[in-house]
Amino acid sequence: MVGRICLGMFAVLVVAAIVFPMFAVAKSGHGPSAACMKHLYRMMGALQVYDTDNGALPPADRWMDAALPDPKDELVLHCPTFADHPSIYGYAVQSRLSGKSLQSLEDPTAEPLVFESVLLGRNAHTDKPILPGFRRHGGQFVAYASGEVQILRNPRPTHRH
Repeated sequence: MVGRICLGMFAVLVVAAIVFPMFAVAKSGHGPSAACMKHLYRMMGALQVYDTDNGALPPADRWMDAALPDPKDELVLHCPTFADHPSIYGYAVQSRLSGKSLQSLEDPTAEPLVFESVLLGRNAHTDKPILPGFRRHGGQFVAYASGEVQILRNPRPTHRH
């Protein structure tokens, strides 16, 4: 009888140890998903300032260096998933928007600009921003040229010609 009670108490403690931290993270908004979204908003804001100051977005092959040159901003450039790996970034920009003005875009709400990516290097860029089946934070975070940030739970690939 005492063994069953101890086993039952142990099971309750194990479940509580697993479940309560999850509730705390979800409630506080400080989980990896919330941090990723904040990073994308900061990067998007920096790209908008760069666009305003220079009349166009930075070259894709040096977008991080151009838009966020201050070493204080280095943490923002790294996906929270890779916080312990300083050489891994996890974000990319859409190559075809390189050098274009945000004002010149026909529909900024439909143009992914900065997004989570499987390309992990600094200044990563690609013309395939939406990745089907991408599940780093339960989906793929995407910042659009309009400034909006979303998580795409079931992303469909973009096909632009």
